[in-house]
Amino acid sequence: MIRRLNTIALLGAVLLLAGCDSATSTDATLMDPFLSVSAGGDHSCAVVRSGRIWCWGSNENGQLGDRTKASSAELVRSDEDQPFTAVSAGLRHTCALTADGTVYCWGWNFHGQLGHGTSVDVNFPLPVVGNQRFTAISSGWLHTCGLADGGAAYCWGVNGQGQLGDGTTVDRNTPVRAAGNLSFASISAGSFHTCGLTTGGQVYCWGLNHLGQLGDGTTESRSTAALVAGNLSFTRISAGLTHTCAIAAGKGYCWGSNGNGELGNQVITSGAVPGATTPQPVFHAGATAGGFTDIVAGTRASCAISARVVFCWGDGVTGLLGPGILSSRSTPQRVESADEARFARLSVGAGEHACGLTTASGVYCWGRGEAGALGANSTGFSAAPVRVPAPERSE
Repeated sequence: MIRRLNTIALLGAVLLLAGCDSATSTDATLMDPFLSVSAGGDHSCAVVRSGRIWCWGSNENGQLGDRTKASSAELVRSDEDQPFTAVSAGLRHTCALTADGTVYCWGWNFHGQLGHGTSVDVNFPLPVVGNQRFTAISSGWLHTCGLADGGAAYCWGVNGQGQLGDGTTVDRNTPVRAAGNLSFASISAGSFHTCGLTTGGQVYCWGLNHLGQLGDGTTESRSTAALVAGNLSFTRISAGLTHTCAIAAGKGYCWGSNGNGELGNQVITSGAVPGATTPQPVFHAGATAGGFTDIVAGTRASCAISARVVFCWGDGVTGLLGPGILSSRSTPQRVESADEARFARLSVGAGEHACGLTTASGVYCWGRGEAGALGANSTGFSAAPVRVPAPERSE
């Protein structure tokens, strides 16, 4: 059952409006501000200033981490008191990183994506096995990847398309180092492929490549890292379902599938024909001269931030592209919020919803939310960003 105070149904255009981005001064002293947010399949999770993890949405596999399997449209606290610094929500599992570099994972574990050495689901945080100390974590659909000290990439979970990058297609339930001895500054686990960004601005990808999502100019899947073509110097990378997006010199680039316009290049590619096997520039009409500061590839859509404003493109049937758009768009569309919230970071989930962190430490979510993934006691769709109330501070 979904615990909720209010049920919101979408029959056509969605009319939900976001609440105020700032609380009163009295209320603010009682709240625990958000530091980051991650949109998963049908759930979302966030880290607050105290280092606690709060999650909301679907919980059928224990992905909320509260020792239950009861879904919730309200925030529930994960059952672990470690001081966390980052969280990443996958399809139906969640992983988080502590201040001392330990990774905890919980939820669905059929393919070993929790890294516990088993395939048993758990509904509370448990540490990943091994002696690695991590600096970053990324949960994909059925696999997870992290960066250890020095930038070495380790992955675990399903590996049928080589998405773990270890030169095999064998599933792993404990971390295995990606081949190539590369050092990364950031990593992004997608559905069945993974991409890493080096400190020098190069992007390497591995895994499924049937639609060109690895960006190496081919449609050949890889079980080891392949360099993305184009000689661009990237600063952001995000692996989605069957496409990938990145930022170079403030400009957005995407490659892979384009059946719904998710590459943002004014074209929609029908059928199974690859949209692009190398990086293509995102059409920037509406974006400021300063360009994009964050970009995220989702399931069949992409989103980015320019001048603290969110732009999305691709499949808009769930309301992801903003009010009044319920079909595909092949160019960036401005996502309006009722109170003109200013965004700092974005996350687009496998369940076709998005969440953003504002410059005022607020969280807004929008898109598909039947299971409560938008928070704010909502179990409907919303094409306008909905403010997620921050939890009360606990001493």
